[in-house]
Amino acid sequence: MPVPVVLLQCPTWARRGQFCEMMAGMRRPDCPVPTSMKRFGEVHRFWHRALDNYADPEEYLPDLNAAIQAARNTTFALQKEKAQVPDFDEWYKRWQDALRSDPVMKWLHDARTRIVHSGDLEARSVTTVRLEFNYQDAAREIASDLGAEAPAPPQNEESTQASFAAPALVKPQDIAEYLRSNYVPEALVQESTVSYERRWEDDGLPGRELSGALAHGYAALGRLLAGAHTQANATCDHDYGCEDALPFGPVTTSVRPPSCMATTRHLRTRTVELHTGLPPEPGVSTAVKFDPQQYDRAQRRYVGEDGRPIPIDFMKANTVLDLIPAQIEHAKAILRSGEDHGWFIIFYRGGIPVGNRMLAAANAQQKRELAKEVAEVALKLDANGVLEVGEIWMSPSSEVDGQFTRPADHPERREAVSLHAMLISGKEVQVIIPFTRPEGLGGPVEFGEVEILDEVINNFMAPLRAAWDWKKRFHPAERGASFFRNAKG
Repeated sequence: MPVPVVLLQCPTWARRGQFCEMMAGMRRPDCPVPTSMKRFGEVHRFWHRALDNYADPEEYLPDLNAAIQAARNTTFALQKEKAQVPDFDEWYKRWQDALRSDPVMKWLHDARTRIVHSGDLEARSVTTVRLEFNYQDAAREIASDLGAEAPAPPQNEESTQASFAAPALVKPQDIAEYLRSNYVPEALVQESTVSYERRWEDDGLPGRELSGALAHGYAALGRLLAGAHTQANATCDHDYGCEDALPFGPVTTSVRPPSCMATTRHLRTRTVELHTGLPPEPGVSTAVKFDPQQYDRAQRRYVGEDGRPIPIDFMKANTVLDLIPAQIEHAKAILRSGEDHGWFIIFYRGGIPVGNRMLAAANAQQKRELAKEVAEVALKLDANGVLEVGEIWMSPSSEVDGQFTRPADHPERREAVSLHAMLISGKEVQVIIPFTRPEGLGGPVEFGEVEILDEVINNFMAPLRAAWDWKKRFHPAERGASFFRNAKG
């Protein structure tokens, strides 16, 4: 009977490298198939290297080919170690029948010699290009990420998404340069981002994305090697991926890969700035944890005009809309204290706040990415209402001397606080609180007439509208973070 060996997990920095493989024999002297396990570990390592460079064919294709060769070498090594597995021939015949009947495993058997060169892959490499100019583009990106039908562009807009067969060696930067030179108006170049979703396929396995197919093959090999250990009555332990144990079970190739080998559209997509061809700098998004002491201090500092704390009863509110009167008074109180408003989002389930984000962005690209993050957070939190609060500029017109002028740059601009509430039902309400500080920041505040608009559309919320629309149509009963993970994966 083999002596049990306790496997110490490889450190994260070494898990994908050669360190774990080098130490494998030292840690598992009783393993009946050590060479097979070493080749199996190479599949995992090369697979992750390939996925990390999915958008770069010069890096992806060699690592993919290496992973496929390692997968084939795993079964070769197992047959050479047959002496360590009792009744190997009879046991392995059942596995051979299962492997031959699986289209992916048959493809792995034949693929090594066919995809050494990129020719076959080149014909099946399809790139989906998505340009983002505005929040509607961001909404279409969110819908696509969730696998939903993307909202159609308005009648006066052209679609900013296109799919085409891309030569295997074309990189995202090459496509960005082409679009910059031939397609996108110069006025939009600085504010645009481009997302590239590449999907690699092979003519020998039509309709299957290759990283996903290889993950399936890895899982089937894991079940095969687990069976070899059972057949040999071995007690050694092995890492399957994500620190999971080998998938022991009956003879079948229908095995779930480890979660670290998921191949969602999100993981196959790269986003770059159109004007530089480089990944964009992210905006700032911070969740603020509830602090009872800080809340008490805020209640004493931000008071009404009568000097008394502003009451707000979340338990009596059916939705965030019921909280708007109290939120108006809170917004005024913050300004009276001499402070500026930040830009933040509060997420609600009914009338109860369930989360928040403080946001900051330096440009339009960062704002679009934050808008998409707000949509994702709302799904994770199972929120059915949100409140956006922030200071804005207003202007009497969108032009100065016949030229388009943003409100922040208009000579007659005015400051205001905006409260924008939106429900999953589609109801939106915006509150505009104009104000001036005649003596500058920190001085007394004078408020204009409060405007309440109930027929308004907040463009920043376009991605959230798309996400909520998808949830209502396809997953109305599912809730929370597990629902969001299922949607993404």
